[in-house]
Parts: sequence; C-alpha cells; structure tokens
Amino acid sequence: MANLNNNIINTNIAGNTSNILVPDIAAIASGIEFKSNIDSNVLNGYYNLLSEAVQYLQFTGGLYDETADYGEGNIASLVIKNGTDYSIWQFRRNANNPQVSNNNPPITGASITTVNGVDAYEGGTLNTDWDKLTEDYAIEATANTVMGRDSEGASNVNMPSSITNTSIVNNQYLTQKLSLKQDNLTAGTNIIIQGNTISTSSNVATQTDLATKQDKLTAGTNITIENNVISASGNLATKAELVSFDNTNAQLQLVSYDFPRFSVEIPTYNLVLSDGTNDYNATISKQEDGSYLLSGVLDNFNITNANEVDIQIKSINGISESVLTYVFPAILSQFFEIENISESSLTLFDTLENEVNIQDKNNFQFGFYFEGGPSSTLYLKIKSTEVLSIAGSTITLNIKNRVLRPTDINIFYIDTTTGQTINQIQLTQTNSTVSYQGTYNGYTASLNAIYFYSDLDMSNYFNLVANETSLNNTTGITSSSGKAVKFGIYLSPSTTNIYSLILAYQDGSEINQRDVFTFNLTPDKNSTLEPVYRGVDNVQQAIEVLSEEVTNVQNDIETIVLNRIKPIGSVYYQISEVNGSFDNNKSPEKLFGGTWQILHNNEGIFLRTEGGYANENRINGVQGDAIRNITAYADLQCGVYSYGGAFKTSGALRGSSNDYNPRPSFLHMDFNGIVPTGSENRPKNRLIRIWLRIA
Repeated sequence: MANLNNNIINTNIAGNTSNILVPDIAAIASGIEFKSNIDSNVLNGYYNLLSEAVQYLQFTGGLYDETADYGEGNIASLVIKNGTDYSIWQFRRNANNPQVSNNNPPITGASITTVNGVDAYEGGTLNTDWDKLTEDYAIEATANTVMGRDSEGASNVNMPSSITNTSIVNNQYLTQKLSLKQDNLTAGTNIIIQGNTISTSSNVATQTDLATKQDKLTAGTNITIENNVISASGNLATKAELVSFDNTNAQLQLVSYDFPRFSVEIPTYNLVLSDGTNDYNATISKQEDGSYLLSGVLDNFNITNANEVDIQIKSINGISESVLTYVFPAILSQFFEIENISESSLTLFDTLENEVNIQDKNNFQFGFYFEGGPSSTLYLKIKSTEVLSIAGSTITLNIKNRVLRPTDINIFYIDTTTGQTINQIQLTQTNSTVSYQGTYNGYTASLNAIYFYSDLDMSNYFNLVANETSLNNTTGITSSSGKAVKFGIYLSPSTTNIYSLILAYQDGSEINQRDVFTFNLTPDKNSTLEPVYRGVDNVQQAIEVLSEEVTNVQNDIETIVLNRIKPIGSVYYQISEVNGSFDNNKSPEKLFGGTWQILHNNEGIFLRTEGGYANENRINGVQGDAIRNITAYADLQCGVYSYGGAFKTSGALRGSSNDYNPRPSFLHMDFNGIVPTGSENRPKNRLIRIWLRIA
C-alpha cells in the first residue's frame, strides 16, 4: 500500500479525543507509527478473516496520558483499500463501542466481546459496500494525535508482517515543545529570535544578495559559476611551476650553473665486518628514495658485553686497515657527521625504528671509532639501553644516513694535532667561481701532509705534483704566522684514490704546532662556471629568481655593514675561555663574517705600544725578554760576615795572603723562594688570540 498522507483521521469516526492527551517523551523521541499488513488475519489478538486489501494500523505506546482510562489503551484503525482509494476506520479502545457516524462499521455480523473495556470482534465479515465505506467525510488531521511507540507499546503490535517508519506530527504539540526549547536558544551575531521565527539582520548577506554578487563574478579558464556554486574542472595548476608567468615587463632571467662540474655518483661500498673470529659482509648502498643504507645480517655474532657490541670494520671496498685511517673519514663522513673518533668521546647517534635489531631489541645508539686512535683498528660500536645476552646472536643492520656530503665537493681528513677530530675542506660555489674553503691546524715539521681519500679525480682541478717536495707558491692558503705558503697535491702510485695535500713555508722555516692555515684556494683549472640563462615562464621560477636576488641584496648589505664595522685589515682580540681553550663559535668569522687569520699564535708575546725603550734590541718586530740590571754587595772579612736576600754562602772566603791554609768560601745568588720562577720573565696573564681580517 502507498504511504498515507496527513488526512487519515476522521474526527467523526474517532469520536471524542479530548482524553487522548500529549504523549510521553519516549514516544516523541521514537516518532514511529506502526502499520501492520494483515496477511495472517490477526486483528487485536482475535482472528478475523480479512483480505490483503485491508491494512490494520495499531498506534501503540505513549499515545495517551497516564491519567486516561485506557488500560493498555490504544487507538486502532482499519484502512480499506480499493485501487488508489482508501477508507479509514478508527476505533477507540475503551469501554465505548466504536463510534461510527454513518452506522456503517467495517466488520458486520461479528460477535463483540468486551475484554478489559476493549471491544473485541470475533468472526463477522468485511463490509464490502464500497460506496458507503468511501463516502467523503470532512477528513482532516486531528490535534493531539502525535503517534509513537516505546518499548512497552511494542508488545501490543501483533505479529506485523512489515514495519515502515512514518510520522504524523501534531503541530499544536510541537509548537508547545518548541516554545519550551526556544527559551534555551541564544541569538548569535546578526541573528534575531522572535516568537517562532529565526531571522537575520540587514547586515547579513542572503542568498539573494549572493545571487546579485554572483553576476559580478567572471569565470576563468576551467572555472564554472552556477547557482551560487564555484567549481573547477580540467587540468588545474596545483603547484607554482604549473602557473604561467608573463615575463614581458619583468624580464627576469633564471641563471643556473653546472656545479659541481665534475660530479661523481657515490658508489656502493662493500664492507667486511668481524667479531674477531668470523667475517660478515655488509654494504652502504643507495635506496630508491635517494637515501643510503648501511645494511647487513651478522649471523651468530659473538656478543661478549651485555651493554654494547663492537663490530670491527676490516675493509671497505677492499681497502684494508693499513690505510683505513685515510679512507674512513671520507667514506663515512659522507653519511654521518662524525666529530670525534676516539672511543672515549665518540659521536653517538640514536637509532631509528628497526635500524638495528639484536635479540628482538631495537633501542640502541651507534658510533664509529678507532681503537687507540688513527692507524689502528676501526669499529662500529652499538650501545644498548637494555641488557643483552652473552651469546651468539643475529645482528641485523639497516642504518640510514644522517647527512649526505659527497666527496666530489668535500675533502675529509683527521686533524693531526688531536688525532681524534674529523675536519673538512669544502669546494664552494660563489656565483660563477669555485674555491676550496676551510682551515687546518699545523704540527711541528718542515712539511705538513693532509692525507685524504676521494672518489673524485683531483687532477680535474689541480696540477698534481710529481713528488712531495715539488710545491707551488700560493696566496690562496694563508698562515696565522704571517708567512707565505706553498702547497701541492700528490697522488701516491701505490694506493687508489688516496691523496696528500702538502703544505710548507716558502722561506723553508718549520711549521709550528699552533700554526693555523686558512684555505680560500682557487683551483688551478676549471675554477669558473659558465652561467646558463633562460627566461622565466612560470611562477616557481619567478619566485626562485626574486628570492636569489633578495639573498644577493641581503649579502651585499651584510658585506657593506661588515666593511663598515670590521673592514679588511681589522684586528679582533678573542679572549680564551675560563679553562684556557678557545670557542670556535666565538671567532670573528662566526660573529661577523668575512675571512680572518690568527696572528702571532706561535710567539707567546705581549703587546707593547711605541715609545720609551720599545725599540731596544727589537729584531723583526720582536723584542726579546730582558730584565734590568741587578746589583748586590758583600762585606767580606775572613769569612762571610753577613748575607741575605738573593745571596747564599758556603765555606769561607779566601784572603789574598795569610799564614793559614786556604779555606775556600763561595757566594751564590738564588731567587727561588723569593719570587715565582719559570722559563721566562712574565707577569700574570690570560691567553688571547689576535685575528686579522684578510677578506
């Protein structure tokens, strides 16, 4: 049967509904009207043979006020169908008989039994006088007939063959309830609540207003505006490089350089690892996402420490321990920023998830070190936060790189003065030129050699020297001593990709322990990059060009400011820390920028102004140490009569002539105990560094 609309309740048939009052809250919440198609000829618990054209409606639970005398009180209706026409008969299930104004009940010939005030029809036949059944009564929706059910009322529905949801809303009831709820409403900005009406103030745009504004909008390419909806279609630009840029007026140029000119793909490195007894294979290789992975499976690795595991690295790409000192910084520093290689203060990294797995544990730290310093055994140390079992175990390594610094632009070496730190000299691009930038701390020798490993053929940039003494003069490397420097890059014929950068003074003097060399070294060849210009045709390129121009302007401003406050030739005094060391982060290069070199760091001098005796015995700008003349006297008799201060005596003085046997005596001078003594004359002082800006 089709769903019934509002006008299904006949007030004449229903009779007086004044005691069918407001339903309870549960009924309103459910808001369900049950319809049961009576295929099983069930009518209110009593059997009647009804056709499938008859629909039985039983409105249950919560229909009535608790004060009404219905008992299980229901309103039941019988709807009779003929095609698309309906006739509805409604029963009040109380002590009254069905009130039928036209005396034409739907069932005739039935035996009526009153049970608990409810008239039950047994037997009888369906009234088929369709003309009378479907007479037009003034049918309208009746007040106080909101219909619903609760869990208790559900028991009054007798075996429905189908249940569908529909609502017949009582306007009077809803008005009453909504009025109560309205008191709890608060009007927001530009909102007005008056009576049962919610409206907006004149300041709020309505749909009509938006429709008016819509006429002012113009749809661009792939944009559609229709019925207040703006939509996009086709291939829309989702990135800046997909948005075109009209470069007619701006005339921006995109400048690029092929740097580095000699690019070297980082190869796969094959490692041989060991537990001291067994060897294991591992690799450092490139992954699909561009990262690099140190990976390997070490089966039955002998663990001898419950807190850490030391894995020996015996060789890398066939290069053995004998020259691993030079290879190690270059290869591993490409992937990890290693500051210290001593076991006591090695650089440790926290493992990421599943990077290291030992005995189903994966919370570790790892680092690399040389046992006993360079030229000794190289290890990968894995420190555990959990106790490990002392046994043979499988160690799984999948350690991801933390940085990426290829050797085609980096020279990594171990600082020879400390033997523990790894430093770098880097090939740097400045617009169209390249140069090697960095520092090196010298050691006492006539020649200093920086040994390094590189996958790059260094002859692409430098004319390699034939031997370690055939050096070339340069101004691209300066010394804190102020002495002119010469250098050369030498490739040993007995090793692969291991170079030595040789430094010496042009005057042949010895390099001192504290001499600092600063590199601003332009290569012998291929130091200039050819710019490639092309027009800007998308927004991303325009952003990059403008960003670079802003950066250049900013650098120019910084250079101007630096040249004003610390022009080339400026001197800066850096005072040492409390413990006598120097913090490199407080150097003038870090504080101000520019290129600086240390002066007089091997002389251990004090500064003195001009005048007085400032030029006495001064050679090459240095005045040697000296003290004023010290005089003393001794009153001599046969023996030493008196002495004091710096004088000490022993024995007896010898007279020029006497009758006695010679009795020698001695007069000594000793300042120890009178003043503190040392290897030089000096006042109390604190260590400083003197810096000179050279670029």
